[in-house]
Amino acid sequence: MSRGHDISRSDVPTQKGMLGLRAKMLVYFGLLFILTIAALKWVEFYGIPFTSFRGEYRIWQSEEFKQLGLVADLKKERLKRWIKERRDDASVVAGNRMVGAYVARLCAIIQENIERGAGDEELWAVVQNERSYQPLKQFLNLVKTAYGVYDNIQIANAATGVILV
Repeated sequence: MSRGHDISRSDVPTQKGMLGLRAKMLVYFGLLFILTIAALKWVEFYGIPFTSFRGEYRIWQSEEFKQLGLVADLKKERLKRWIKERRDDASVVAGNRMVGAYVARLCAIIQENIERGAGDEELWAVVQNERSYQPLKQFLNLVKTAYGVYDNIQIANAATGVILV
């Protein structure tokens, strides 16, 4: 056999691992299709930045912020109402004539003992032995049990900060 012009298939070098044109096109079109679907899903979920098109995530987020705003408004109103109720309770106690008379008497006794130089323990003993102290204490205990929201009720002198009852 002459070796001049005869080329056999075994003489052509083959490249292993390389894909043919058809396989490459399938892979590239498949990747392009997957990337397109992924981009569309991303836009559907997150929206398009710098446009008015909001995705599902941003819509959900804005609805949640609205709900949180409503809850905050309700909490604010309840807190305002609670504070108003506490002020009204204090006004009822402070507006009672019996309480006013007994507190005025206790303030006078405390002031006398402070001017006399009485210490805290001696002052406290004098206040507890005063006959106007017990009715005030009973009244405050009655208010505490009637309202049911107070753990402790005290009457203090606003000028000196001394707790009277």
